[in-house]
Amino acid sequence: MIKIGYGMHQTLISSLISVYVSCGCSNLASQLLKEIPCWDFDLISANVIIAAFMKIGEIDIAKKEMLSLNNEPDAFTFASVIKGCAQLGARGHAQWIHGLLIEKRIAINYILGSALIDMYSKCGRIETAKEIFEIIQRNDVSVWNAMINGLAVHGLALDAIALFSRMVLEKVSPDCITFVGILTACSYFGLIELGRKYFDLMSSYTTQPQLEHYGAMVDLLGRAGHLDEAYAIVQEMPMEPDVVIWRAFLSACRTQKNSTGRSCY
Repeated sequence: MIKIGYGMHQTLISSLISVYVSCGCSNLASQLLKEIPCWDFDLISANVIIAAFMKIGEIDIAKKEMLSLNNEPDAFTFASVIKGCAQLGARGHAQWIHGLLIEKRIAINYILGSALIDMYSKCGRIETAKEIFEIIQRNDVSVWNAMINGLAVHGLALDAIALFSRMVLEKVSPDCITFVGILTACSYFGLIELGRKYFDLMSSYTTQPQLEHYGAMVDLLGRAGHLDEAYAIVQEMPMEPDVVIWRAFLSACRTQKNSTGRSCY
């Protein structure tokens, strides 16, 4: 690249940094970044670099790159950083990026809205996630999915179920991700009948159950001690069960002390 005169080409440099990061060579990526004035990058190239560092948890490097730009960060920049904060559960950085989002007066579309809800949920701030949900536009299913899944992982099953009902009333059609969240909520709370109901309801929305949905049902039934029914689901699945489903089932067998019963043949 250097020999033929492309050593300072923005798109190529940003792609090379992304490749170094993806290959586990973050030290080379950082070294290259130090040699190239980051304020010379256009916004698209800078976004590629920021997204790459956020994927591996290098929030401080991404943050420095973001603040050094001559160009103002856009919605894609913020989405990359927010997603990284969510993956790491970095509460302090989450509050900083949200504050900067407000300061820069970036319009919160459904992508940023769902990312913020997901970020605060994973950072242990479910109440803040709920507040954001109530003040943003909710006409896209991804916003509802983020909130339902957030409530589910926090063990707020009844809140997740109530939100699902509200979603239907507001004429937003659930998708496969919605049903993963609602089935997970039922599993955590042991709501067997409701779990069966929502699993059967998927066909009404032309949504075919995938591995994640079967896994949630196996987990739900296994936790409740319905090992025969859980094993029947494993046997009747139209696809090969993966390690996650077998782990959920075998864990239920161990919990129910049924390691030699007919459900585990």
